[in-house]
Amino acid sequence: MIKNPMINNPLYFLGIDIGKDTFTASLYHVPTNTHQTFSGQMRSASRKILRWLKQQKVDAAQTIMALEATGVYGERLCYELAASECTLYVLHPTEVRRFMRHPERKSDTDDSRQIAELIAERYRRLTVWTPNLEAVDRIKTLMAERRQLVKMTVQTKNADHAAKFKRNRVKELEDRDRERLDFLKAQKTAVEKQIEQIIESDPIVREAATVLRSTPTVGPLLAACLIVVTNAGLNSFTSRKIGSLVGVAPQPYQSGHMEYRRHSSGHGDPEFRRILHMAARSGANHYGPFREYRRKKLEEGKPAMLIYNNISNRILHLACAVLESKKPFDPNFATNQRGG
Repeated sequence: MIKNPMINNPLYFLGIDIGKDTFTASLYHVPTNTHQTFSGQMRSASRKILRWLKQQKVDAAQTIMALEATGVYGERLCYELAASECTLYVLHPTEVRRFMRHPERKSDTDDSRQIAELIAERYRRLTVWTPNLEAVDRIKTLMAERRQLVKMTVQTKNADHAAKFKRNRVKELEDRDRERLDFLKAQKTAVEKQIEQIIESDPIVREAATVLRSTPTVGPLLAACLIVVTNAGLNSFTSRKIGSLVGVAPQPYQSGHMEYRRHSSGHGDPEFRRILHMAARSGANHYGPFREYRRKKLEEGKPAMLIYNNISNRILHLACAVLESKKPFDPNFATNQRGG
């Protein structure tokens, strides 16, 4: 992934505020500290933006663009601008919110202007957005569908369990719950099978999955999660960055001279975090080094959840290492390095 745009001393920055049906773009000219604003419908937004820049006699290829992450609303625009070889940044909403000088005042025009000024100030420290592989996008969609199926399965199981303790039970309702559970289980199996088929259909994704699955305790689902978050190893990534995104990275908790024990943030994709946690539990039971680590820490009186959290971070570290090297996991690598 490109770390910095290939533009030297850009004069123009375009901030785009995305809505469901409309967008507002603000063109910030650095030398004069002025803005020009343009609005339009989201349909064919990329063509409208590029045409408007041409009318302003501004070279789109020499303009740095940025928009706030808005999920599916701005996804197509991102891909179309990237296809037109535009330099694009996608900003986290929290970062945009922190930069706002007057957060109590909000409008599409103000938001687009502040996005333009934000990227003008910080673009050298941020990462250019690049599109995912088509196969990775499809895996991402299917993993989201699987997450919904898991959620509905848990809800149905809880409802069925509660129904068995009621004084006046409704047998027909319990039968429907069991039918629903069978249906959800079949759907989840079908989604997982489709994910495997997509992985096998793309050589880059297949290679990434192969090296990831060679890592201890990394199964098909965790490998799929890592493929999505790293774009099959094509994006810039580190285990610490992924751990922070998932919510298992230790975060500081300090004020003045007081410093407390670091703890995980708990934010991020809960299903990714659950799959990673189950891999850590499996490793603590079946993989020698992780099992020995858990035994040692339990003897020291460390909490079990802290131990599993640390094992989760170790799994991420190993998985990122093999994905970056594109070589399968070698359990003797560390021993060979010490011996050499």
